[in-house]
Amino acid sequence: MLIVVLAMTLGLAPGRACAADPTVSVDIQIRNIHNFSTRDKTFNVEATVWLTSARGADGSGPAPVEFANLIQPWNSRIEPLPTAPELQRDGRLRRGYSVQGSFYSDQINFGAFPFGRLLLPVIVQPRPGQAVDLRPGHGGVGAWGGLNGYQLQGWTFRRVDQRLEFLIAYRASPGAALMRWILPLAIVMLLMLLTPNLSSSLVSERLTIPPVVMLTVVFLQQAYREVLPSLPYLTAMDWLYTLSYLVTLVFFIHFMHAGNRILAVAEADRPALLRRLDRWDLRLQLGSVGLYLLVALLAWRLQ
Repeated sequence: MLIVVLAMTLGLAPGRACAADPTVSVDIQIRNIHNFSTRDKTFNVEATVWLTSARGADGSGPAPVEFANLIQPWNSRIEPLPTAPELQRDGRLRRGYSVQGSFYSDQINFGAFPFGRLLLPVIVQPRPGQAVDLRPGHGGVGAWGGLNGYQLQGWTFRRVDQRLEFLIAYRASPGAALMRWILPLAIVMLLMLLTPNLSSSLVSERLTIPPVVMLTVVFLQQAYREVLPSLPYLTAMDWLYTLSYLVTLVFFIHFMHAGNRILAVAEADRPALLRRLDRWDLRLQLGSVGLYLLVALLAWRLQ
């Protein structure tokens, strides 16, 4: 009896000494991430979570934690693993849970879309009525943790106030972004920028191109906006589309003005006028290219 009392006093009876310990160590292993929606900012997660604590003698009953950003709880699953809880050397129990559900991220900023970073958090917090002290343990992302069009940068597992935040960081794949979003707009606007290379005397041919380009840009922007939610700010693609509208409108006004000048000028003065118009064509082309480079630089700085 004296030995038991001394052991409890010195902390050598781990099972009882830890019984009042509210600390819960959380380990997370993300097995799979899929069905990411840029429009809804949601993603599906399949993970295994281990809780190491001194609370409870077995693994029965609900877990003392929940997920703050879990949505559609009726379509999610948090179940204990079929294996029995593991008794640790310090007398604490390590219990595993299988987690499947849909999560929401409020840390996504599309300012640099289609480039930039993508942050997907899994936030763990104490269940209401559970006085536990959460501590981050080990974390990891499995081989199925990638997303189409994005490259996995890494992850962090940290404590934020009374919560634990497992944050997975992705970066948009430059090649995929260029092929899907930038290339179609670049080809259409290249046709617009090359139109001044037509002779200024071809007035009707010049005037038919800007309206076609304008309609094409409108359809391209509608397709791009359908994959994003309503945003209170402009993205890098919005700036590119706005500049494309402006460039197309300026070229159309210039072509109309040039056509009227050509029709009104005397035949003897027409060669000199055409040379002046050709110089204005070159200035507009170079100015437009410079503006596109400036917008591209600003978009790069937003990443």
